[in-house]
Amino acid sequence: MENLEEILIYEESGLFDIEFPVETIKKENEKVLLNLKGELKGEVLEFKLEVASNFPAGFKDGLPDEDSLIKNGVKFTFDEDNADIFGYLITLAYGLEDEGPFTSNQLVFTAFPLEDNPKSVDEGVLRLKLFLENESTDEKFVEFYLTLDLQNNVVELNEYHADYRIPFLQILKMDNKKEN
Repeated sequence: MENLEEILIYEESGLFDIEFPVETIKKENEKVLLNLKGELKGEVLEFKLEVASNFPAGFKDGLPDEDSLIKNGVKFTFDEDNADIFGYLITLAYGLEDEGPFTSNQLVFTAFPLEDNPKSVDEGVLRLKLFLENESTDEKFVEFYLTLDLQNNVVELNEYHADYRIPFLQILKMDNKKEN
């Protein structure tokens, strides 16, 4: 097995953060394409992350600016095996039983920049609030924070609220095969 960086899971105040190593970064038009790859407990996870390359300021006069929401601003794409591994790692982080198989191969989020000024993805650390909408679960959406630190080749998925755990796992179990 190749020598891979470790995927790290942290707990803070009962919420979980998962840190993924960035293997490659490619800029293409108005987006940045990341290949995330790492290992945790003998499982290798590799997936694609597509992020808008530039974000407006999220706040005007200290208040959230709804015009700063970017629909389809962040997209996670998995092949079949890695969709199941991602689901397994999420259940591991949450301390739940592995209830796979997890078959959702694409997660498309609306992104909100948690920045006071416009910022591009490669200008240091960028924090986003993500909204994943889904009409097929009891919760109509789930929320996360995403921290992009491309200078240090790290992407961190931060849990927003424990109440979104089960709805998120339900979304990961949906068969939404899409062309990549």
